[in-house]
Amino acid sequence: MIFPEKFTKTDEPAEEKVFKALSKLPDSDFTTFFSQEFTAINSREKNEYEIDFIVVDHRNNKLNAILVIEVKGGNIVFNGATQVWLQNGREMKKAPNKQASSAMNNLVSRFRFLSLNIPFHWVLWFPDIQINPNEWLPTAVSKDRLLDSNSVNYCSESITFLFDDIIKKSQK
Repeated sequence: MIFPEKFTKTDEPAEEKVFKALSKLPDSDFTTFFSQEFTAINSREKNEYEIDFIVVDHRNNKLNAILVIEVKGGNIVFNGATQVWLQNGREMKKAPNKQASSAMNNLVSRFRFLSLNIPFHWVLWFPDIQINPNEWLPTAVSKDRLLDSNSVNYCSESITFLFDDIIKKSQK
């Protein structure tokens, strides 16, 4: 199940790829929210923020985990020498991992009662590229926080594997 049910942004082809992929997740197991805008309700939240996708894992009729997804389209590269993210050869204003982390932390602040028992996790999704396993990454981004074009084609498997890993790590 995905809300809203139809993709409405015409200028975001990368988000549309991810939207279509996430739309195919089993309704009985996952609920997805697209392009959610928030205004702070407490002092720990940023005044206003937007989250590309929020996926809720409720397999076995239990709230298991919540995933925040930040989508970036085009050719995404991290330059390890300069510590800068590039999108189609241009420096990004804000690092995507900081966007995703900030969005997740805002969500955790808003739903603090949930975060005490439910793991929250963020991930970057680059649907237009395949990630090279030997590529430089910032130290704040581990491989379990990245999805690429392969994950568009194998969305159900990728998301299920990711949630299983999140849940497993939270039980340690």
